[in-house]
Amino acid sequence: MIAYKVVKRIALDNLVSAFAEGKAMVEYVPNKVTVAPKKFAIRGYHLLAFNNFGNAKEYTENNFGLFEIWEAYVEENKILSKLPISFIATAVDDGSLDGDSRNYWIKGTMMCKSLTLIKDVTLKGY
Repeated sequence: MIAYKVVKRIALDNLVSAFAEGKAMVEYVPNKVTVAPKKFAIRGYHLLAFNNFGNAKEYTENNFGLFEIWEAYVEENKILSKLPISFIATAVDDGSLDGDSRNYWIKGTMMCKSLTLIKDVTLKGY
């Protein structure tokens, strides 16, 4: 299925997590399968994406940053059926997942065990 991944560019060719920083940052390479860092995956936290372009676009418009939206291919059996408890950004950033839970996911959030960026669609709909 197609999902929509929001990333940011930190160098000419480096696409990374839009939300996670530090030890939780994931690098994405177009047309290559990406998985979450093992220390998060074993605790049930994988890659985040959005279920449609509109939700991804809304996220980028409501948050500060220079984001890109990419279509991503996700195998159906790699999508989690239930989202775990969400954590505040600082807990994810330091790699601990031990911070206060905000227990809230942004509309349309999905979690995938793996995904592949296939096409930059940032300007779609503009």
